[in-house]
Amino acid sequence: MSDIANWLRKLGLADYVEQFEREAIDVETVGDLAEEDLRELGLPMGPRKKLLRAIAALNDKTDPLPPSEEPAEERRQVAVLFSDICGFTRLSAEIGAEETHKLLAAYFARADAIIASFGGTVDKHIGDSVMAIFGAPVAHGNDPERAVRAAAAIQEIMPDVSTEVGREVQVHIGVASGQVVASGAGGDGRYTVTGSSVNLASRLTDRAGPDEILLSDSVHDALGGIAAAKDIGSLELKGIVEPVRAWQFTGLIEAGSSGIDRPFVGREAELEQLSAALDSCGGRRAGQVILLRGEAGIGKTRLTEEVERIAERCGYASHRVLILDFGAGKGQDAPRALVRSLLDIPSPSQKAERVSAAERALADGWVSPDQSLFLNDLLDLPQAAEQLALYDAMENSRRNQGKAETLAALVRASSEAAPRLLLIEDMHWAEALVVDQLAELVRAIADRPVLVVMTSRIEGDKIDAAWRAAISPTPMATLDLRPLLPGDSLKLASEFFDVASQFARSCVERADGNPLFLEQLLRGAEAATDNTVPGSVQSIVQARLDALDAIDKKSLQAASALGQRFDLEALRHLIGDNSYTCSNLIERHLVRPQGEMFLFAHALVREGVYGSLLTERRRELHRRAADWYRERDLVLAAEHLDRADDEEAAGVYLAAAEAQSQTLNFNVAARLAARGLELAENDEIAVKLACGLAEAQLSIGETLSAIESYRAALQRQINDGLRRSALIGLAGALRIADRREEALEVLDRADEIEIQGNDIGSRVQVHYLRGSACFTLGRLDECMSEHQRALELARLNGLIQGEAQALSGLGDALYLSGRMRTASERFKACVTLAQDHGLARIEVANLYMVGWTLMHLNDDDSAMSMGSAAETMGTRLNHMRAAISGCNVQAHILRRRSEHGMSLERLEKSLAWARQIAAVNFESDSLYDMALNHLALGDREKANRLAMEALGLVRDVGLAFLGPTVLAVVALSTDDADERRSLLDEAEAVLDSGQCVSHNQLYFPEEVIPDELARGAWDAAERHALRLARYTAAEPLPRASQIIEATKELVAWGRGHRTPEGARRLQDIAADARATNLNAFAEAVSSLGIPKT
Repeated sequence: MSDIANWLRKLGLADYVEQFEREAIDVETVGDLAEEDLRELGLPMGPRKKLLRAIAALNDKTDPLPPSEEPAEERRQVAVLFSDICGFTRLSAEIGAEETHKLLAAYFARADAIIASFGGTVDKHIGDSVMAIFGAPVAHGNDPERAVRAAAAIQEIMPDVSTEVGREVQVHIGVASGQVVASGAGGDGRYTVTGSSVNLASRLTDRAGPDEILLSDSVHDALGGIAAAKDIGSLELKGIVEPVRAWQFTGLIEAGSSGIDRPFVGREAELEQLSAALDSCGGRRAGQVILLRGEAGIGKTRLTEEVERIAERCGYASHRVLILDFGAGKGQDAPRALVRSLLDIPSPSQKAERVSAAERALADGWVSPDQSLFLNDLLDLPQAAEQLALYDAMENSRRNQGKAETLAALVRASSEAAPRLLLIEDMHWAEALVVDQLAELVRAIADRPVLVVMTSRIEGDKIDAAWRAAISPTPMATLDLRPLLPGDSLKLASEFFDVASQFARSCVERADGNPLFLEQLLRGAEAATDNTVPGSVQSIVQARLDALDAIDKKSLQAASALGQRFDLEALRHLIGDNSYTCSNLIERHLVRPQGEMFLFAHALVREGVYGSLLTERRRELHRRAADWYRERDLVLAAEHLDRADDEEAAGVYLAAAEAQSQTLNFNVAARLAARGLELAENDEIAVKLACGLAEAQLSIGETLSAIESYRAALQRQINDGLRRSALIGLAGALRIADRREEALEVLDRADEIEIQGNDIGSRVQVHYLRGSACFTLGRLDECMSEHQRALELARLNGLIQGEAQALSGLGDALYLSGRMRTASERFKACVTLAQDHGLARIEVANLYMVGWTLMHLNDDDSAMSMGSAAETMGTRLNHMRAAISGCNVQAHILRRRSEHGMSLERLEKSLAWARQIAAVNFESDSLYDMALNHLALGDREKANRLAMEALGLVRDVGLAFLGPTVLAVVALSTDDADERRSLLDEAEAVLDSGQCVSHNQLYFPEEVIPDELARGAWDAAERHALRLARYTAAEPLPRASQIIEATKELVAWGRGHRTPEGARRLQDIAADARATNLNAFAEAVSSLGIPKT
């Protein structure tokens, strides 16, 4: 870099290096420049005044200009030019050494001067070849164009060279562009570039004929409409693996000129539509959503700025949030940022400010008391003690839904005070959860004066047909922004420069209707896209970087590693300068302040700057960023270590995932654990990550994925303690998936591992899980024994959660043995303990079991209440197994009461939930009860169809849980006598084996005995009653005793033992049966025609 160029760059005036070099203004002449000279150079007033002050200061010094600095190693987008003399080997042999020297001197002098005049740098002379670089060490933003113009100019001066040496001399030239590494790695520490584009330019030169210029495809694309070229197809080039498309340059197409800065132009039609939407929302007090789509830099943000201005004039309150792909930090995700904006909370904020805002929202009725815990989460406030247990127990999906509903409630309430304009930028970065939350918000504003304007790139647009359907009845419109028309682009450019200048018109053409590209071009930069920044864009961003002072360039590059939004203190940490401010970067329109944070002017600028960093420099910056965030934000610390390719990243992802799980953010925890697992090389960390991932997956309902994660953990080489923990976790997941035999096998493997230290908790968990698996398998003795061991260990060691689980397990075991009264006491004790210690998930899982046991004790009203409570709480916590069972308790009692319509409504709901979570036992439970309802309503065909479906399910998973009951219902609904008898025989065989859950022993006789009595099958009815008597002998049950007594008297009467006393007993039995909803037995008495006494 020349001294004059370096000096202009220091002043922030690198845009004018070209004018100074074109006029050969150097160190010796700069001090003589006056304002008229600068005006003649085409400099606007601001730069003129700045230069005049700098020149005056220089004239007061003996050493006016600072020495050029050695450029740092970095990635750069460059154009590389090679120019060789045709037939040089033959020519040099013909003319001899002296004439050859004269030829090369004439050629190099002219070629080098041309290269310099177009802003290029001669990298080296190799024999007769000139290698030149455009874009390093200083970028200009249009370096491919400069290289091609230089190539054309070299061709044009070759007749002069021929004349000087007295013979025809021709050249062949190749130009290629691409990303290179620029550094002082040349022969003597000389600045040079390395990269594939250097080799490509050289090979294109070799293939070019005399007076021919070949261009790479990337150079051709960058030229746009300024050059004519012929496509010569794909070339096989030496040293390059893939064929390369090339173009033969045929000439320049001169364009006009233009200027710089941008007013609001070219979007008047879209603005009118948005203004009409504002009028409609405010006038009709009805909400709508508008999606602005377009490529990066097309002007989406600029349009929303105008809409915001109009909205504020119309009395709207505006709220703008930005969705980021990286570097958002705590409290900065879109929903949280929107909540803070709605509540007028500054960013950043103190805890006291957020608490005050939350209390105000609650007092003003903007949120309901039930939503306060979700608002606390959205504001990063701790939950109150009485809410913490409930929130902790909630299913993750319920928490997410609650937060979405709370955000929607805030928007609805705030719109009563003033109509609202919600501006949500860059939806293409939004995660699925945010997209769903915004759908909830939009759906809620249909009858509110709220206009939601979202912006998105077309590529990556998350607003699909399903989302549009989900927001009904709120109307939606999409506006796709197209490139500006040439006239609008010129109008935009006229705000910066005189549009008569060739420079401005060239910028307009190269921008191709993209207003941001045009703005950046006119400022001396461009923008970037997504993860792959086009070469032309990268070049323009690099030009703006080169125009900065060393400290500002270093700072901007460091900021790019922090993300699109960055904290000044974090940036200071990265650059090691606690006094640095971003004032120069703001002045250069590279960043803008956002509260106490800073934001890159555009994501494309950030990507382009980041693209200039070498890999090792990126890693260094990300490591320093991770150090900064380690005590502030573990998620960002992990992500920065990830980008640094640091081996510590997996461990920090583990810590971050654990922290997110503790705050109930299971979706985030799962994502972090999964990424950490991809990186982990250490087996111990990998296993902890896999188990953490599995726990998060269980919490968000992904049971099968959790099983796979646990299995993956067990494939690692790990110590016994971790292996035991992983096995216990796997067993728990298998139990939830109703794979009980597998769960028991896994627990056996866990028990084979010797417990390290005093790990009582894992022993309690093993006993509990084994007992739970035995429960659904109908293995009574094992179930009771395992849960009793768990209870003793938990109480001995003060493990409250273990004690509650063990009480629940003992309740299951007693239930399994038919001892419903004692089981009910255990379940009630478990519920009380869980309520006292905030164990909501254990509480809800046992509420419905209290309901089932009370039902067998003929306390239907209390059972109904417990079932309803379980359904309500289960739905709220998204504990669907509890919700399903609570629903089925109610449905069972309603069927007893002959309220079949209401029973079926609940069963339809529970069946849908059971299928949703793939719970086969619950699905069959709902189906058989539906069949009994339809049987009572006289629809035997439908009853049989439902019962057969239930039977298919229970045969798949085993008959222990519901087999005899379902077999009985199929038998009752079939018209085939032989099939009926076969089904009942099979059911009785299971009952007699004792290998089934107790409710089968109770349900089977209640449903089958009345049918046997109606058929006159006295022996069969008596057999069923005697089995029930034997089963309940240890702990008689009121309902079972009624059935036994009623059957005894009805069988005796049917066999001919008919006495007045027997008749009175039967009449009393019928009355009792009606009172307890044993209606089939009451009807059996009536059918006998017993005279009243």
